[in-house]
Amino acid sequence: MRPINALISVAILVTGCNSPYFDFADEARISMSKLSPNMTKQEVTSIMGSKTLDTIGGIRVPSPFRTSMYQRSGDVIEIYFYYTQLRQIDERITDDELTPLVFINGKLDSWGWESWVEKAKRYDINVNYKLN
Repeated sequence: MRPINALISVAILVTGCNSPYFDFADEARISMSKLSPNMTKQEVTSIMGSKTLDTIGGIRVPSPFRTSMYQRSGDVIEIYFYYTQLRQIDERITDDELTPLVFINGKLDSWGWESWVEKAKRYDINVNYKLN
């Protein structure tokens, strides 16, 4: 086990589930429950906030974690990926720890991987995410 992973694992064992990862992800999921379709990007980012988590291992987790933008068939598709789930304590954030929010022409269309994969197929956008 790499030293940083061991340090983070020990920190979580000592503090239980009260790690910054859990708190940050929980906060994002709670904020996400306040969203509704057709909200503007400004409304969504106001609800979701723009915090950045700086962890023990030096990992920076901004909110949103990353964004993507595509133009297809006269539509602008933007995806904001928020950190919402701790899967493994390591030095990277993987797609299964993120939840995509799908904006079409500046309005929130939907969120979640199933929705994003469906929209990506419709707009002929390659998404390397396998649904379970």
